[in-house]
Amino acid sequence: VKILQFKNSGLGPALPSFCDEQAWLCGAWSGWQDKPLKFDLRDIDRERDLASYYFGGTEFPVILVGTKGKSSPFQHSKQLVKRIRREFGKTHRIVSLDAVKATRVYDLLGLYDRAAALVSIDTVHLHLSRASTVPVFALARDYPRMWHGTPHQERFAFHCRYGDYLKR
Repeated sequence: VKILQFKNSGLGPALPSFCDEQAWLCGAWSGWQDKPLKFDLRDIDRERDLASYYFGGTEFPVILVGTKGKSSPFQHSKQLVKRIRREFGKTHRIVSLDAVKATRVYDLLGLYDRAAALVSIDTVHLHLSRASTVPVFALARDYPRMWHGTPHQERFAFHCRYGDYLKR
């Protein structure tokens, strides 16, 4: 069993990001971003039921939005959601992931796999989306240092640091 607790490990931020550091602690540093994330206990029925509950019978493509997080809060969350609704609300169904309740966190993959896009701050949705093919628009933490935020990854359709949000 590996304990991936970085705090008080004595290692310090030697690698470019927290994500890289965690991969190193797991012994999977080399090319971790290129390795797939897979869940072998996915329950297709639970995923279908979750999607049916939150997506309903919509004919519109769905944009998932995740704006709440404890470790990496985003101060412009309300503005972001308002903008997404204004720009895409007539052509897409906008579903906030902030209130979604799932039996298992990986059941959210059923929503991601059915969505047209995922917009997420630096939280579980951003990390879990590695196990899906959903286009991801990532907002990543940049304080107190860039090391704390999710680094840019090729799979992201868009990547923006919190500090750059307003100008981008």
